[in-house]
Amino acid sequence: MSDALILGAVAYDPKVIAIWDGFKAYLTRHGLPFDYVLYSDYEHQVEALIAGNIHVAWNSPLAWIRAKRLASARGMNAHAIVMRDSDCDLASVIVVRADAPIKSVSDLKGRVVGVGAADSPQATLIPLAHLVSLGLKPETDFRVARNDLLVGKHGDHIGGEREAAKALIAGQVDAACLIEANYKLFVAEGTLPANATRILTRTPNFDHCNFTVTDHSPPMLVNRFRTLLLEMSYADPDIRPLFDMEGLKVWRAGRTEGYRALENAVDLFHYYSPEGAITFRELEIASQTALAMTGEPGSNANAPPAFLWKLWVYTNYDCNLRCSYCLAQSSPTALRRALGIENVKRLVDESVALGFDHVFFTGGEPFLLDDIYDMLGYSSTRIATTVLTNGMLLRGSRLEKLCAIKNDNLIVQVSLDGGRPEHHDFYRGKGSWEKTVEGIKQLQANGFRVRIGTTETPVNTGHITELCALHRALGIPDKDHFVRPLAKRGFSKEGIELHSGNLVPEITVNVDGVFWHPLSTDADMQVNNEIFPLAASVARVQAQLDATVGMDAVSLMTFT
Repeated sequence: MSDALILGAVAYDPKVIAIWDGFKAYLTRHGLPFDYVLYSDYEHQVEALIAGNIHVAWNSPLAWIRAKRLASARGMNAHAIVMRDSDCDLASVIVVRADAPIKSVSDLKGRVVGVGAADSPQATLIPLAHLVSLGLKPETDFRVARNDLLVGKHGDHIGGEREAAKALIAGQVDAACLIEANYKLFVAEGTLPANATRILTRTPNFDHCNFTVTDHSPPMLVNRFRTLLLEMSYADPDIRPLFDMEGLKVWRAGRTEGYRALENAVDLFHYYSPEGAITFRELEIASQTALAMTGEPGSNANAPPAFLWKLWVYTNYDCNLRCSYCLAQSSPTALRRALGIENVKRLVDESVALGFDHVFFTGGEPFLLDDIYDMLGYSSTRIATTVLTNGMLLRGSRLEKLCAIKNDNLIVQVSLDGGRPEHHDFYRGKGSWEKTVEGIKQLQANGFRVRIGTTETPVNTGHITELCALHRALGIPDKDHFVRPLAKRGFSKEGIELHSGNLVPEITVNVDGVFWHPLSTDADMQVNNEIFPLAASVARVQAQLDATVGMDAVSLMTFT
């Protein structure tokens, strides 16, 4: 590690780049060598802090609790040194529709309560623990409807809360848990119409983020860092834009008493063990599947910009199924629109040169292509490779050809939407579940690592646990099961609205050019109509991210 103070931060929003570049300029101008590393999730950031790969972490409240526990288990102490004024004395509210016959908390019995992401302190853990303290037990006295957007970001976005608010107005839930500031924002912006809702109960106050260090952080650099932060003034015109982006008026000395409510919730819902191990399933999955977006500063001169570690390749658009929610509008009658082996090889080579970590092949059904085995063989000998399939064609000569290129770098992701046929076949066609499960078993019998991809739909939303039981019975670990919400694109007429402003970019290529994200290759998501050089599209995506800096309430979602 360099002689500079190295800070870790989570890239939950495009503006974080501008924020930390601004702080870097300020700190270095005042004599403190400083650099930062962006991580895709808090779990990896905390682990990097404890391992000594970074000196200080800008931690969510949940990350603070895990850092403290991990440090203690290793004979160290974690310290909260500085926090924003806006991190102190916050509260969450549980709101209901104004005309609802819900007059007290006890009236929530038998009803549905909408919350944010699984790991949101303010929109899930603290309000649910508050209801427990008032005598109501989640999933016993009431059902919880989670909006799992950006799990791993610890609620550092408002996408999940906004979806909970929308569900409340739509009558899909009876109450919604929101941090009070976002409740006021949603009323002001019209997501919650004026006078349409009321607060049923308010949680005790709690604190939010802090800068965390450990005993092993360099004391002289840390002390200088703390001093310079506390000296920053909102009255300084050079400082004010940074403060406005980061949402504060003044830095304050860190304190820890404001985390007691969250710590109780962490223990109540078994999120972390006393030693800091991840014990909540959704957090474990996020930790296993997310990667740090950069290494140490300067460790890889060719590393892609933040958010750009995946490359998606649409190999073709024809498919043996016509799923009624298909984003790509694939079907047996769709034009093939194949990308071709030579284009795929060049894409793999350029992605490796640019520092990408993983290539994903999707369609259509890739195994309708005769040359898919050449594509997968070429890619998986150079970079981590995953191929997405419905699993129904993996038998006979197709399975034999796939087995011939099997290696540890190749993952097969199979789409499975239910633990029983009716939940899967409703959208994918009668009899497809049985063939898909058989395909999974064939892959496992031949030694492939199999990952399950599930789309949560109105049909299966209350039965995901059944699917989890099935994949565990098949020997597929939780970390290899991915669930995404239904998106309103392609054939689908329902689901979450998607656009480049609310999706973390994952560069995607098809025969028509380069796109923002694999969930849509529509014109509004197109980045470039030229596939090569790939670096040109990387630059365009980064420029678009830079252009969003300063936008209010940008919430980026990951779906893959």
